[in-house]
Amino acid sequence: VMLSLPVALLLFTTACASLASVAGAASETTCDINIMSNQTKEVITTTDTSAEQQYKYAYYRDKQFETFKVIIMLGVGTAMKSDNYSGLCTNLVTSTEQPILAVVVDFVPEWPIKNDPKRFVESCNSILKELESKKLISFSEGITLVVGGHSGGGASAAGSLTVDGASFEHTPNGFFGLDPVPPGVGPFPGLFKPVIGIPSLNVGFAKKTCGVDPLRSARAAYSKSDISHRTLLLISNDVSPNEYICHCAFSDHGCGVACPQAGDTETVKQGVADAFAIFLTTLDTGRNGDKEAYQKAIGSAPIVVKALDAEDVENKANLPWWKF
Repeated sequence: VMLSLPVALLLFTTACASLASVAGAASETTCDINIMSNQTKEVITTTDTSAEQQYKYAYYRDKQFETFKVIIMLGVGTAMKSDNYSGLCTNLVTSTEQPILAVVVDFVPEWPIKNDPKRFVESCNSILKELESKKLISFSEGITLVVGGHSGGGASAAGSLTVDGASFEHTPNGFFGLDPVPPGVGPFPGLFKPVIGIPSLNVGFAKKTCGVDPLRSARAAYSKSDISHRTLLLISNDVSPNEYICHCAFSDHGCGVACPQAGDTETVKQGVADAFAIFLTTLDTGRNGDKEAYQKAIGSAPIVVKALDAEDVENKANLPWWKF
């Protein structure tokens, strides 16, 4: 399934207060989320660092739940930190009635380039053990694990599915790519062989922003995903009024001076979260979602669905969008 959107907006307001902030220990913040003025949910944010400073992470959870059946592990984008995705994660954990734990991982905190699939795997394995020790999750009772990330972190997550020398202790059930792109000018990981052999949801852009070629990011990840269970959402930043929405729209404040936040990014974050809620239902059923399901979740924005067959995937992955 391939969709093109500006996504529909679900308005929300927040009021936050610190729960704890102790030097050297995990800190927590709680936010009251007022959705459409008729439903209030409390989202708790916790930030922590591994003892060896090997990774930093933040996780988000709806306060009404004590244990969680769905875990999203997202690698941060280039030059980003683990606490830069609070808006998106707040939307993710409140987009469905399922108990979702959204975890953002800075798996290379000492370096701005996030290009290390092996460290992504190792960081995720350690964090999942920590979360299980806190009794937030229990793999013995069944967990849906989705891995992915933004930009370089998303590419590392894709590469981690087949990386040599490391493997997930708990097999991921799905991949969630937020314009995932490898560094440099080389092809997306696994250009010549599929590496995303699990159901995937990828979000990309119609035109190049922040120096990211749309053919090497979400579309490449989509083209190298399991053909029977993959979805691509394209944000229509090639038409007004969306032309200022960029590659870093998933973060809270953009990618700094080089790629500042602009445009209606709250619409993007909410639409992506609503689409993810549909993606979760496809993992439960084992069948990919259709255009109608995603359109209903995202809203009334115009959506174009393109279908690529196996031959197109292998032979035309690098052709311009309009040639598909």
